[in-house]
Amino acid sequence: MSVVVLVACTVLGTNGHAADRSLSLPPPGEPGQRVLALWKQTKPIAVQDASTPHNDAEWLQMGRPLLVSWETLQSQVADSDASGDARAVVKFMHDLYGREAAQEARRRATRLDALRNFSTRIADLDGRLRD
Repeated sequence: MSVVVLVACTVLGTNGHAADRSLSLPPPGEPGQRVLALWKQTKPIAVQDASTPHNDAEWLQMGRPLLVSWETLQSQVADSDASGDARAVVKFMHDLYGREAAQEARRRATRLDALRNFSTRIADLDGRLRD
């Protein structure tokens, strides 16, 4: 029996429009393929988010459902070769969206660095998470 978990949240962007933040956790199967499948859902959302300005609170709110999905998948693939790939995406997501436990100034500095190197980091993850 396979179970699909849908993590969804509606977030209001800076333009006041609702943004869909839905991700479906891939069904049980080969861990690397599950990581790749979730990355394919996540990447366009991250690209869109990085293309427009947001304040710190918005970044945290936008990232919350994405991080829940990735941290859930990371725990499910922890004992596989794909765990490093999932960890790399979670680190990228924390750098971009922020860690709620971190000081706001630290989140902003880390986020600014992630945005400056966004294309490179996306390309690195794409290269790492190939079919």
